[in-house]
Amino acid sequence: ALGVVSQFLAQDALVATQKALLQLVERGGRKDAAIWEARHAGLSGLRYVVTVRRDVAALLAGDTLDAALGGLGDGDDDVRGVSAETLRPLVDSLVMCQPGRILDVVSAVWAALADVTDDLTASAASVMALLARLVSHPDVRSAVVEAGQTRPQEYALAVLVPRLFPFFRHAIADVRLAALRTLLTFAEMPNGDTAWVDAACLRLVYQNIVLEVQDDISELSARLWLSLLRLLGRGDVTADQLLAPPDVAAMFQLAATPIGVRLPMALLYAIPSTGSVRHNVDSAMVQQDLGLIPRESVIRARVLAAAALGQLLAAWPQSARATTFTGLLGQAMQSGWALQCQLASVVTEEFVMAERTQLIEAGTLVGNAMAGGAVPLTADLLALLLDTLMVVLNVSDPEPRDLDRALAQVRTDCSVLLDSAVAESCLTAAQAQALLPATGFSMAAAAHICGPAFDAFATRASGDARVMLGERRLRATSSMDYHVRSRQQLNVSTAASVASAVVAIGQLPTKLNAVLRSLMAAVKQELSPLLQARAAAAVARMAALCYNGQEARLTGPADKMVRNLATFVCADPWSTPVFAQRASQTESIIMLEMVQREQASRDTTSTNGAASAQMAAAASASAQASQRKRRGGASRQDENDASVAVPLVQAASATSSEEQEKEQAARLVVRGAEAAVTAIARLFGPELIRSVPRLWECVTQPLAATYGAGVEDDSADALFGTAGSPAAQSAIDALRVLLALAPALHEELHGQLVDTLPWVLRALVSRYSSVRHMAARTLAEICAVVTPPAMQAFIQRSLPSLADTTRTHRRQGLAEAVYYIIQRLGETVLPYVTFLMVPVLGRMSDTNEQTRLVCTNCFAQLLKLVPLEADIPDPVGFPAELVAQRDHERKFLAQLMDPSKLEPFRIPVKVNATLRKYQQEGVDWLA
Repeated sequence: ALGVVSQFLAQDALVATQKALLQLVERGGRKDAAIWEARHAGLSGLRYVVTVRRDVAALLAGDTLDAALGGLGDGDDDVRGVSAETLRPLVDSLVMCQPGRILDVVSAVWAALADVTDDLTASAASVMALLARLVSHPDVRSAVVEAGQTRPQEYALAVLVPRLFPFFRHAIADVRLAALRTLLTFAEMPNGDTAWVDAACLRLVYQNIVLEVQDDISELSARLWLSLLRLLGRGDVTADQLLAPPDVAAMFQLAATPIGVRLPMALLYAIPSTGSVRHNVDSAMVQQDLGLIPRESVIRARVLAAAALGQLLAAWPQSARATTFTGLLGQAMQSGWALQCQLASVVTEEFVMAERTQLIEAGTLVGNAMAGGAVPLTADLLALLLDTLMVVLNVSDPEPRDLDRALAQVRTDCSVLLDSAVAESCLTAAQAQALLPATGFSMAAAAHICGPAFDAFATRASGDARVMLGERRLRATSSMDYHVRSRQQLNVSTAASVASAVVAIGQLPTKLNAVLRSLMAAVKQELSPLLQARAAAAVARMAALCYNGQEARLTGPADKMVRNLATFVCADPWSTPVFAQRASQTESIIMLEMVQREQASRDTTSTNGAASAQMAAAASASAQASQRKRRGGASRQDENDASVAVPLVQAASATSSEEQEKEQAARLVVRGAEAAVTAIARLFGPELIRSVPRLWECVTQPLAATYGAGVEDDSADALFGTAGSPAAQSAIDALRVLLALAPALHEELHGQLVDTLPWVLRALVSRYSSVRHMAARTLAEICAVVTPPAMQAFIQRSLPSLADTTRTHRRQGLAEAVYYIIQRLGETVLPYVTFLMVPVLGRMSDTNEQTRLVCTNCFAQLLKLVPLEADIPDPVGFPAELVAQRDHERKFLAQLMDPSKLEPFRIPVKVNATLRKYQQEGVDWLA
């Protein structure tokens, strides 16, 4: 409350308020009657006053600074915390008005950190945040550096930085973030000192990457690691002088510890003890408790750690690279462990990328760091690694040692099955031993035991025994299925990582099948979003090597790869409607079906969650009502149409497990293909259409053939209705590829994106629901990318047809488009709210139930934005006729929602009566 009131206080009243608060702090600090609550209250008041009134911070800084500095040294933890919060908004005033006291504040902050005796103390986060704020100011950093030269025992970074190490793994995430930001600020100082970067610093930052589960902290740790390596590159000390080969091997072994196996404590670098009470925030990660930590978080940590080692390799002196890394990486690639091979491949890939980036920054290489190509790298090291990678890549379906425990479980279950068969006299002990030898067990032996062998000996069992043996067999086959799935997934991940490293090196083999097959398999099947995204990025670099290279042999495989990616984008029938399955749907809105399906499967967490839930409930009611009418023999034409009764999802449990697996597999393919298409578009940038013409042709050729110049409006629908014609599905697929491609297109290609609008707008009013649905989603995405031209085209060319009462399918397509535009644009739609509201308002009483439902929902969402619309500036290039139309419709809406703004209406016919006030207002409103 004091902070709110302080906004309106005059300067003299503000000074008086500060004086009263300072007196409260002083009284609370009396030796004869110290009251920490009084000190805390006074400093809390000062905190809010200086935070709110930064315009007079210089006036308040002096006395407030004295009180806050005293509070930093207070014995009470809460007082120290609020003191730090009081000083944070005063940093700029301190530098400008009292530069001589900078070191006093810095010293007090470091001393306060030394007083943190428990990880869970309240002041830790506040004091660390203050330190991060201080060092972010260049004048503070300069003062510390200068003081470090004259008083190194107090202010040298080599003395100060180690005090941050215990906070790297602090129990409070904000403390860890602040500690890393502080260190990152020191690392990114121009012409910064490198004396404080030592082996302990590097090992602890690397360890942070391995152990951290929060994405923002792990990303900041990775950024700090790279900054430290770049800082070393500018100094006299090299990385190999700080880290010996055994250190590097230990760091790799830590990252390569099998997932699910406890991290070896001997490989963890111990943080020097400060005597404070520590809370082990890394217990779950060290124990590899996958019940507490998502597997994806572990994978992310391992991949980031391997990337860090690749960057370390690039920072290593060239003369020592082969000695330190060739044996380490080569052995890992051929170890038989999938994780080791995968991480060694990531190290190699990131090394090449980092080296290429360094050459580009140095001006010795012209090009794109992502594009690959021949680069003068460490030839001996890369030659050895490339040979090893190709050997590993050409091994077909290996048996990873990572699955030894899973294979042991299969053997155990098979042993239990055979022991049970022996106990039931179905087998002799010798026969069981022959089926399950002591050594040499394999999945083939397990398949034989649970297959032909079981069929043979199970017939000898009695009824109850046969049931028991069947249960034992089911358990064994379940273990076998887990092993098979895990093996397939490990091999997909490993092969993709190896292929990515080969592509990064830029020397493609004569036969591309192994490389392409491995990358495309990961695009389609990789469960980890991170690994799938890395495979997609490698596919983009592969395309760059093929299209930008000089070898004509590479163009054909690249074209096929691009066409396959475009096909994969359309693999999910829920994301890309299958026309053959929905050809009978002509007067329905598929979006309603989609919304209800999503709501049935999960509770939405988006900002439009409530609207989606309401829409799903209304859609369900609409479907039920339509079905009741159909059972009642309704005679209206749209009720007799099979497309009216939309097959809405009744319940998530209605889908069988087999169908769920197919749907999940399809979504996985789409996710990977979209990532690859996006990566290609961003990598090639403005050269995409020229360099990768096949990708753009997947969009333009089907749409131009269907909706291009010279094609009549109704001829497309007529062609779609022709039996066996692929035109409709080709158009839907083209729209889906455009939907995926649009957000990634370079700004220089936005003109080509605008050129597709006439096709999309014509598809939007198709007679077929599946075509309209895909066009509506694509239009919304185009509007999000090129908002002014796309929205203007939609408003001027298409939106007026929403008032066409003669063709239901047109109104449905436009209503669906408005819904998706609102959802996709969010607040960006504000300049166009008025244009959308009036047509949507007119369809809230539409004769078609689904159109009415969608428009009612859209109007409710638009109505919330009306108060924000008036002050929004016009988009660039807004035509005058649209401005006039908006003003007219804005006036109409204002009168509609506020009767006081109605203009009096003069009745044109004579009425022999005097209307009362409310009657006249009603006439005015109707008019």
